[in-house]
Formats: sequence, C-alpha cells, structure tokens
Amino acid sequence: MPLALAHEFGMGQGGIAAFALAGAAGALMAPIAGRLADRGLTRPATGVAIAVALFSFVLGAVAMHYHSLAGLVAAGILLDGAVQLCQVLNFRSLFMLAPELRGRLNGLFMTFIFICAAVASGIAAAVYAFHGWSGLCLLGGGYVLVALLYYATEFRRSAAPAAVGG
Repeated sequence: MPLALAHEFGMGQGGIAAFALAGAAGALMAPIAGRLADRGLTRPATGVAIAVALFSFVLGAVAMHYHSLAGLVAAGILLDGAVQLCQVLNFRSLFMLAPELRGRLNGLFMTFIFICAAVASGIAAAVYAFHGWSGLCLLGGGYVLVALLYYATEFRRSAAPAAVGG
C-alpha cells in the first residue's frame, strides 16, 4: 500500500502514516470477535470475515482503477477488520485446545504469522513491481480465495456421518 500511495497519489510519509492510522480502525473488531466466539459463532464469523477480506481486495482494485482514496481507505479498514476478526477467533480456538500451553501456543502461532507475513511482503513487493496494483489485488484475493475454499471444506467434514466404531 505505501508504494501505491506514493506512486499513484503522490503521498509522502505523513500521508502514508495517516492512511495506516485509518486502517488501524480494524482493531475495533477484537472485542466483537471475542463476543462472537463466546456465543459459539466462531465458524460463521470466520466465514464472514473471509468473505469481507475477499471483498476488500475487489474494492481495493476498483478504488485504484477510479483513483479513489476513500475507496482505498474503506478497503483497508475492511481488510484489517477481517484479519483482526480471524486472528482473534483463531487465538481463541487455539487456546481452547490446551489452555495450560497458552504461552507456547502463542509463541508458535505468532512466529508462524511473522514468517508468513515476511514471505508475503517480499512476494507482494515483487508482484507490485512487475504487475502493479491489479496484480497485487489478484495475489491477495487469490490467497483469500484459497482460505475460503479451505473454509468450505470444514462443512463437508462436519456434515459427514460419524464413523461407527466397534
């Protein structure tokens, strides 16, 4: 995003920082995610968050096409909110597996997140350099589409009849 803001909108560091601050509004999803999880709505909330993330990439592509900074801000807020929602729901599910191992699980989870984010950032910079904003939106949307397809498999597994043991 900073590269696009600098190249397409002529923003400097101050403008890019203000844009990033607007995207931080997605952090407001954390308490909402906690309440949804407490009500047993982890699975449907995850699906909604993934769908919103996919929509945010579409919105981001359209916003850049029309050179709409407001559209990009909306896409950023939606994407950050969707990611925040998924992360809190994932943390809760992970911690319920073994509450006595929360510290270790948290460390492993955050290490995995950091490594994936670092790799994705490198790939994203290369994609932006060679394919521009549209290529970047296709890449991000593609990642989210894979997550959505995996999410859809969860329903097939839970709908399958339980094996009868003997």
